[in-house]
Amino acid sequence: MFRKKDSVFRPQDRGCFERRIPRPLRPALPFIRRPGYNTRLMIRMILFDIDGTLIESDGSGAAAFERVFRSLFKIHGAAAKLDFRGNTDRGILRGFFERHDLEPSEENFERFCSAYVHWLEQLLVERGGRTLPGIRRLLRELAEFRRPVLSGLLTGNIRLGAEIKLRR
Repeated sequence: MFRKKDSVFRPQDRGCFERRIPRPLRPALPFIRRPGYNTRLMIRMILFDIDGTLIESDGSGAAAFERVFRSLFKIHGAAAKLDFRGNTDRGILRGFFERHDLEPSEENFERFCSAYVHWLEQLLVERGGRTLPGIRRLLRELAEFRRPVLSGLLTGNIRLGAEIKLRR
């Protein structure tokens, strides 16, 4: 069994690796082809987040939130008080509504989303965004697997916001 205190897998723990994997655990693909590792390991599906995993948007998402808060709700500096890490866009927005005693109605969500995608696209053009190093190579390697690897997005971004970020 995996021992949490060790923070590493050991051969006796799962029987799938022939030697220790040092901390921090290495990404999935690099160790598959290394000598000494079980090359029969099968990857069937990979799910990606967008921000900080596939791309770097230089804070465009948070800046777009701030611009919408100012333009639609006349509240300044609100984005600085929100925690964007590990939260969905809808969850972040719900927290904003609660903090400022605004109705978390579907109408307010829709108003926000319409303005957000406008600002997001504009800020990504201004600030630039980039694919993180190694991502293109990783996607090519996944495509080369003998058996197809399903890949998908597991993100908290609203759909159109995710599409805009990935187009950059």
